Amino acid sequence: MNNEQIEAFVEVLVPIIEERINKGK
Repeated sequence: MNNEQIEAFVEVLVPIIEERINKGK
């Protein structure tokens, strides 16, 4: 994977992870 693919992947994953953290509280 190149940097652009990693950046796009992170942009998608971060909001999903944040939603799971908020639901877990």
